[in-house]
Amino acid sequence: MFLVLGVAGITTFGALPVFLLGGLAVLVRDELVFSEARLGVTVAAFFTTAALGSAPAGRIADRVGAHICLGAGLAGSCLAMIMAATAASWFYLTLALALGGLSHAILQVAANLLLTGAVPVNRQGLAFGIKQSAVPIATLTAGLALPVIGLTVGWRWAYAGAGLLALLTLVLQRRIAVPAVVAPKTRRGPEYSVRRGPLIVLAVAVGAGAGAANAMAAFLVEFAVSWGMPASRAGLLLAVVSAIGLCARVGVGWIADIHGSAGFGAVAAMLVAGAVGFAALPVVGPELLIWVAAVVAFAAGWGWPGLFIFTVARQNPRAPAAATGVTQAGIFGGAVLGPLSFGFMVSSMSYTAAWWVGAAAQLAGAALIMVARRSLKTVPVVLAE
Repeated sequence: MFLVLGVAGITTFGALPVFLLGGLAVLVRDELVFSEARLGVTVAAFFTTAALGSAPAGRIADRVGAHICLGAGLAGSCLAMIMAATAASWFYLTLALALGGLSHAILQVAANLLLTGAVPVNRQGLAFGIKQSAVPIATLTAGLALPVIGLTVGWRWAYAGAGLLALLTLVLQRRIAVPAVVAPKTRRGPEYSVRRGPLIVLAVAVGAGAGAANAMAAFLVEFAVSWGMPASRAGLLLAVVSAIGLCARVGVGWIADIHGSAGFGAVAAMLVAGAVGFAALPVVGPELLIWVAAVVAFAAGWGWPGLFIFTVARQNPRAPAAATGVTQAGIFGGAVLGPLSFGFMVSSMSYTAAWWVGAAAQLAGAALIMVARRSLKTVPVVLAE
């Protein structure tokens, strides 16, 4: 368990550069003087480099091993946050976030490889669920950074402190890595290849699902306020559903371990349930029903990444980092396109249309997952020996 918690902590550093920017955006924009549009470009730069770098990082990780890639990703995240802390312009800040996105991709695939090789097979569902809780943890951390650090000593100190913690973690990293278990794949051949066709379909599927979920995380508060909910309660709504989403990621993995199997069918079912929550958001009446719809949309529609990545890794045991690198590129791509598309639909049409398109995206993701599942001719992955 120490290994799993350590990996979750390390991957949290990968997500921090962009979520700290989101939490501290008011202060950062005020000092560096740039518009909301440029803020969107900076955030998009993070996820774009993550999407572009994910598949190559996975192939490299399978060759050189998880330990080296974890160190490289941590070093990159550390440098990105120090660069952000010293940024004198919007352009320099955007460069820092671009580096942070690439580092995030490296950390994700390296962590997938490490957990696949070092955690007992009947505990990997829970392990991947905990590892995927890094993003909600980064979100909560960023939310606390504004009142605790940003408004007291300044936003630069939040980035500097996170960078120093990443540096300390880099120094201690060898204590939690397991090079003897996760050996570098130095050989080449078909036994280390992956079927890229089905993986690309899966990447598109989770890109659609993740795009809708990221849009919900970005716009839920503004939607609730536009509906008439007080801003303080709308913020509480986001905090509550984020915490529930974190629990869902861990809980789904734990349940998969208990039942002794895992598969893409469960991921598709969660996306369908998430679509119901999305579709219900713009048509519910009492505030209580908005809370219920948001909980369903967030817990089901964004609680599947741990189970999904675990399943991809188990279906590709010879090259888990390369396989998950392809599919995580889809998740990162959805993080770029989802909020941009949602915002365009809200401004040009309405929240109702945007939520329903989000529901359609989750349904499309579920359908594509089932198509890829049939193509792979998979059966549930048996966890018990």
